[in-house]
Amino acid sequence: MFKITTPESVGISSEKVTDFFKTINSYGLNTHSVIMARGNNIFAESYYVPFKKDTLHRMYSVSKSFVAIAVGLAEQENLLSLDDKFIDYFPEYINQNIDEKYRQTTIRDMLTMRGCMAKYANWWGESDRVKTYFSETSNQTPGTNFHYDSAGSFLLGCIVEKVTGMPFLEYLKQKILLEIGFSKESYCLLAPGGHSIGDSGVMCTTRDLLIFARFVMNGGVWNGKRYINEEFMKSAVSKQTDNYIGGNVSECFENNGYGYLIWKMPRDGFGFIGMASQYAICDPLTDSIFIITSENMDGEKVASTLIMNELYKNIIPNFSNPLPENQESYKNLTEYIDNQEIFPLKNSVLNNISKDINGIKYLLEENPMSIQSIRLNFDQNSGIFEFENDKSVNKIEFGIGYNVFGKFPGKKRIGMTASVYEDGQYNCAASAVWCEKDKIHILVRIIDTYLGTLSIIIGFKDEKVTLTMQKHSQRILENYNGTAAGYRI
Repeated sequence: MFKITTPESVGISSEKVTDFFKTINSYGLNTHSVIMARGNNIFAESYYVPFKKDTLHRMYSVSKSFVAIAVGLAEQENLLSLDDKFIDYFPEYINQNIDEKYRQTTIRDMLTMRGCMAKYANWWGESDRVKTYFSETSNQTPGTNFHYDSAGSFLLGCIVEKVTGMPFLEYLKQKILLEIGFSKESYCLLAPGGHSIGDSGVMCTTRDLLIFARFVMNGGVWNGKRYINEEFMKSAVSKQTDNYIGGNVSECFENNGYGYLIWKMPRDGFGFIGMASQYAICDPLTDSIFIITSENMDGEKVASTLIMNELYKNIIPNFSNPLPENQESYKNLTEYIDNQEIFPLKNSVLNNISKDINGIKYLLEENPMSIQSIRLNFDQNSGIFEFENDKSVNKIEFGIGYNVFGKFPGKKRIGMTASVYEDGQYNCAASAVWCEKDKIHILVRIIDTYLGTLSIIIGFKDEKVTLTMQKHSQRILENYNGTAAGYRI
């Protein structure tokens, strides 16, 4: 379906595309992959080491848009109606909280984020996420105000799974996605209780997301074959409700309206948006699609606004008819985007105290991280951060100014089912710099089914030390937040 071509052949210069990549990289964003396409032509594709073309990446809330299309397919197969009352699909969960607002909420209301619930129930660690949803009383008249009810989209995925008897993503794959080139290896993480995490758990490749976006851009048609009826597909990407709350400039690209679990974008476009800067942006006016996967948990809104600003300022408005080929500029572009790596800390202070504190153990006062002691061991341009907790010594290897790829310390990780732990460790990358001659910053990036960042700042003064840890993640690294003072022994 897709072929690789030059930017010039689709009407934009290689220089513009190169400038885009250099600009978002200059912000220090933690980008994992980028694909730019116009029509069926990919004119830029980049993977930031260790991410590759076949890497299954967590799509977070982009998953919701997959659920929407699964609902449309189930409706087409007469397995449900958008006007059905959603509570009718959960009779086993009816309790004293189920009032008239619950009973009047339709599947269509849930698709447009106008259900009866404008608050959140914490399901993490519970045995059944569905049951947790109905543990709350309703507080909104259905079909009125927009409220981003993530758990509501999870329930829509549950409905699809109830009426089809299979995970919603497998349903889409069997009926559509595998036939149009989606990867067999793709899957969705599970919630407690066994249903797919339809609001944030899809694991697929960047190319998979491009295929899905093109399918939606085509209105449910692929290679001349219609898979989902035109009426539903048009409604899904049309403005069904206003979603502007106001007062937040950083969300200026996400307040253009909302369709069926799909965001409206500028220029009457639409997009699939996920936490930490996962984006699939579709611009029908230029027939272009922009895909990016990232982990920008720290400063997410700022990062996403920077990305979108560059896209809508320097790429989308500059498409034209095909341009004359420019081999030198295209070569410069490909050489640049083919040699990318996730952003490490750089520019270390040269005159530091690494020799003075190399191998020295520091005892810490009682702290929120329950770390008893720390030690730094250096070897030329790399190091190992040791910290002792729970009677075990943990080690993080890092590069000074470059990433070292390894495993994050620990014996347990969240597995296939959210909040359920299994034996194992998270993949990670760690880099460091001496930000001052007596202060080192170690940055650890978790690159796994869960994504996140841990900043470790260690400052030294005389015989004393201060350790500060700050995590930016969802559901992981929970024990690594806080500050501790200590002393040399």
